[in-house]
Amino acid sequence: MKVVSEIKVVTGKSYNRDDIKHASALKFTYDDLVHFFGQPVLYDNPVIGRSVEWALAEFDNKGNPKLDSNGNPIVCFIYDSDSSIAYDMNFVWYIDAWVNRGFEIVAEYIQNQRDSGKQFVSKELPEDIKKHDKDKIYKVNLTGDQKKIMEQLKKMNDEAKSKDDKKD
Repeated sequence: MKVVSEIKVVTGKSYNRDDIKHASALKFTYDDLVHFFGQPVLYDNPVIGRSVEWALAEFDNKGNPKLDSNGNPIVCFIYDSDSSIAYDMNFVWYIDAWVNRGFEIVAEYIQNQRDSGKQFVSKELPEDIKKHDKDKIYKVNLTGDQKKIMEQLKKMNDEAKSKDDKKD
């Protein structure tokens, strides 16, 4: 299969956020985010309601940034859903992008990392986050495709944890 794009972490680069859309939310631990995406940009004074942020961008097979139909680079941002919550207690992270597939870009990057052998470093998410999202802050509306991706990631995470538990 010919690779037509590559997703790279571009945290630390400056991007104009005009007309950016909230794409989705990701249930993840801070430790796993750092493990998969590297160190985030930290803001002393929360910028646009965020105090921590990672950025991912799509590149073509020649290494050039891919652009959307408006000429914006295809970039998505992962950031804290509530900057008043300590990083290690935040389990819901927002994803914003100029394109509608911001969540899919993040999921594809995680999947590529998993395929190359990188495993989750955290244990299970707290039960109320994992199951029914009793708290309004944790409510996430996902499309059918996004739900399938989250289910697939959870299944792979559970399988990896099961293997790790058997080793112990």
